[in-house]
Order: sequence, then C-alpha cells, then structure tokens
Amino acid sequence: PSLEMADDEDLDSNPFFHALRTKFHRLYESAQLTKDVVICIPTASCAAAVPKITKDLLEAHIFRPSPFFAGKFVSDTKPETQISLEAGSSVVKCDSGFKYGGESEVLFQETFYNKKSQPFRVVCIDRVLTMKPPENSGRRRSSVLRPRTTVQEEEIFLANRAGIDGMHAVDREIGVFLDGYLIVQGYDAEVEKKLADMYEQLMVALEDAGVDLSDERVDAAVDEAVCCYVCKRCFPKILPVLQRLSETSMAQWRVALSKCRHASVTMEALGIRPELRADFSSVIRIISKLPSFTTPIEVQWWTKELIAAVSSAVDDHVARKRLKPQAISTEDLLPLLAFAFIEAEALTLPRYLLYTERFATDRMRSEPEFSYRFTTLSAAVETVLAHAEPLPRPPDSPPRHSPARSGHARPLSGSPRASRLGSRDWTPSSPPSWRAASASAGSHGAVSSPSRGGGSVRQPHEFGTFNSAHSGQQMSSLTPRGSTASASPSREGAREPNPKTIRADATATPEDMGDFLSKLALGL
Repeated sequence: PSLEMADDEDLDSNPFFHALRTKFHRLYESAQLTKDVVICIPTASCAAAVPKITKDLLEAHIFRPSPFFAGKFVSDTKPETQISLEAGSSVVKCDSGFKYGGESEVLFQETFYNKKSQPFRVVCIDRVLTMKPPENSGRRRSSVLRPRTTVQEEEIFLANRAGIDGMHAVDREIGVFLDGYLIVQGYDAEVEKKLADMYEQLMVALEDAGVDLSDERVDAAVDEAVCCYVCKRCFPKILPVLQRLSETSMAQWRVALSKCRHASVTMEALGIRPELRADFSSVIRIISKLPSFTTPIEVQWWTKELIAAVSSAVDDHVARKRLKPQAISTEDLLPLLAFAFIEAEALTLPRYLLYTERFATDRMRSEPEFSYRFTTLSAAVETVLAHAEPLPRPPDSPPRHSPARSGHARPLSGSPRASRLGSRDWTPSSPPSWRAASASAGSHGAVSSPSRGGGSVRQPHEFGTFNSAHSGQQMSSLTPRGSTASASPSREGAREPNPKTIRADATATPEDMGDFLSKLALGL
C-alpha cells in the first residue's frame, strides 16, 4: 500500500519556523524558558494561505503545559486557548479559544533543549490553527512518522502496512522457528544469528507481498515493527538462551547490588551533588516495569522514560527547595541512575541489556538514539559495579558464580596441560565493557575448554576477558570496568590459595582451574 507522507517537510526550510528563529528570535527564546513547551509549526504548504507571518500568529501556536491536566496545553498569551496533545498521539485537538475548532494531524515532532537542558517540542501540523482548516485536514495519517510507544501499536502498524499476504509470510517464518528450530545448549550464539536471518527474510517477504519499502523512513519503521512482532512471539523460546548467556553477568550484578544495599549506599557516597538529591520514588516505579518486557524496543522506550523521570524528579526537587535550576550532565546522570538501580534492586537489568544488544535488528542498533540509550544504561551498570568492588560482602549475599559441573571430570594427571596450569602467567586484557563482551560472544559464541569424553564445555563471554600469554585462549572474567584486580594473590586482604586446591603437579579439572583463576584475578 502507498503511504501519504510529508516528504517535502523540513523544519530548516519551513517559513514559519524560519521566521520564529530569525525575525522573532526573542519570542522563540522566551518560549523555551518553560519546560515541555509545545511549539506548533504549520507545514510549508500552509504559508501560501497566510498573507503575512506575524508575531501574533506565531504566539497563537505556542503552548505551555497545563498546571492541572496531563496532555493539555495552554496558550502563553491567551489562557482561554487550549489544545490537547496526548503522549504518543498523532492529533492536536483544539479544545477551546479557537474560532475554528477541530483537529490537526501531527506529521512529525522533534525534541529540542534550551540552555538549561530542559526539553521542548516542535510539532509539525497540517494546518494553521487560527484559520479555517482545509477539507483534508486531519485525514492524512502519516503513521510512519508518528512515534509508537507500545507493542500493540507496533503490531497494528505492521498489520496495516503488510496486509494479509505480508502477515501470513511473517507468521509462517515465526511458526517454523517455534516448531522446527532446535536450540542446542552450547550453541546459543546461533540463535542470535537465526533471528537476524529471520528479520532479513521477513523484510524481503514483505516487499514480495507488495509493501513499499523504498522510503527510508518506511523501511526503518517496518524493520522496528518486525523486530517487535517477532521477539514478542519468540521470547519464551529465547528466554532460556538469555538466561545462559547472562548467567555470569547476572551473578556478578546480584552480588554488587547486595553489597551496595548491605552497605546502605547513599547519593552522597555515589558523588551526587546535593542539589540533585531528589526523591526517586517515581523513578523506582518505572524501573519495576522492566521484568515484564518481551522485546528489545520496549527496553528502549523504557530507557527513554527512565531518563526523563530522573530529569523530572530533579526538576521537582529544585523547584520545591527553591534552588537554582540545574542542568543534568552525563556525569550527573550515571550516578543518579546507579542509585535508582540499587534502590529498586533491578536484578534483571544485565539480561535485558544483553537482549537489547544481541537481538535488536542491525538497523535499530545503528540508530544514534539506540546507541546513546544502550551506552547510558551500560555505563550506569558499571558505575554500580565499580562502587561495589571495595565494599564488604554481606553474609546473606548470593554465592559467587562458578561454571556448572556435571559429575566429576576425568583427572588430567600426567598430561602436559596439567603440568603447566600452575605456572601460567594470566594478564588482564584492556578494560572490559558490555559492548566488547557482547561482540566477543557474538563472534565466538563461547569459550571451549576440554571436558570429559573429549567434548567441550562452552561458557559465554561476560564483562570482558582474560588473555592467556601462552596459548591465546580466553576465559570469563568477573572484573568490572575500572577495577584494579591483580593477578597476584598476595595483596593486602587477599587469601592465599589452598595448597590442596591447586599445585603445579596436581590433578585438577578444568572447572577447578576456572574457579581458581577467576578467584585469583579478584584477589580472593
């Protein structure tokens, strides 16, 4: 089906927006002083019906949030003039104060920030609010440009674009995966590749079914909707894979949260400025939604909502304490998010970070907003890990993670490998990061180590790696970014290894060595 879209709309060349920023720049600057202001900009095609763009005309299109009702906005110059613009809605409703009422279609909207880093929106609409609307006003549904904020909206959008034949192709591919694809433990990375191939096949199938993907914006929107639709239906089958891939990082994260909560970590301890120490009850409520998600795009929406909630909580705190307005920098945001994760006990966060990065489409991962949100969450997680590193371990904290054992492995005594294990010089690689760990897992899937019967035990890469100076092999590391763990167990506070546990000429299983070397690196 064809889509009617505002292909020629560009704010930089829009005569209304150009006049506001140049000739009436003082009006533009004063409008930004109120947080969450909405500036309605008619399309460039509306300029032909306007004799002259005046200050009064532009003022009639600037609205501040209503102090009483969410989704309602009031004119700065005429309080009786009000509009409605609900979150995620594609329609501006003229509620009162207009000579001509009705609705106006939102073609697109962009978020800007003032000098205080407070957001305001510029909304492109299909009519001039002070003039009689054209007959086709409100009928052009540019749903591709309208932001979708729920899984249901994504599904409706996909169904509308794909049609019956397209949806049959999508459901057929999903059915093959659910009923005919066997997931073998130890080859979990293959599932990621399978879903990536499925995304590509479905986009081709939709094109074959008649969906026009020639417009880049349509292609991006359909790509996102396909990912959402597929992941929601495949999540029960993907979940065990996520649990195995994130086992090590989840264990480390649980220990870090347990340490921080046992030590009653405060905002002050995290280095948060006094003027930013707000009540985070609303932020914690948003974090509690995380375990209910089944798609990567939901985590993206959640991250956007979370960052906005942090900013709103700080703004409310500043207003209540009558402090000077504060701009939240990245250095401020990371410890604020870290504190919120500790207070909310966001136990599943590492798993959803892995899900977002590994199972989103390539196109989604290439988007700047995706990268910013993922990087922000990852950095906040590492802030918690780094802060928890020197804290004492509480007595009731979860046990340390160690590779799962299946029976007793065959002794390796007499083998060249066993005789060298005690003298290997393991040196840490570059500081680990979530992306590096995931990239490593994506390319290799797991680390193979000899096991009973000549097979291999595959362990997922998590949080970085240690490199062997002798063989170039890699093993999982529990060392967070910025830690100063040493390969030597002789530093203050560390325990010497038990002679019964490991000797250069002793018999030992690979699992024993994995446990010992991980503890050795952490100085335990």
